[in-house]
Amino acid sequence: MTKLRNYKKMSPAGTVFVSPLIGFSFMVNAVNAENRERSAMPNLSLDRMHAGQTGKVLRVDGGYGFKKKLEALGIRPGTKITKVSGQIMRGPVIVRVGMTQIAIGFGMARRVVVEI
Repeated sequence: MTKLRNYKKMSPAGTVFVSPLIGFSFMVNAVNAENRERSAMPNLSLDRMHAGQTGKVLRVDGGYGFKKKLEALGIRPGTKITKVSGQIMRGPVIVRVGMTQIAIGFGMARRVVVEI
């Protein structure tokens, strides 16, 4: 066990790995760099977007029925979506999906995660 302590290293992202192999450290650093690039783009729920912002739907958090209802409205992962307007105090959120404008409730908008 004392010999392995000499090989412990800390990557920039804080991941600890044990390896006497140099190639392994390059692989871990490449994966960490890719994760940092992804995290540079903010992921917001639809209710936190500003009016006029456009993004791509990453996921819909909710049950089977909730997901099917949003899919019927055209809101599904991978879809480009634009927030048209929203109310200050938990009112309806109006979004544009394609050429269609849809009004959804604040609670529904909180469950739609968008990558800007």
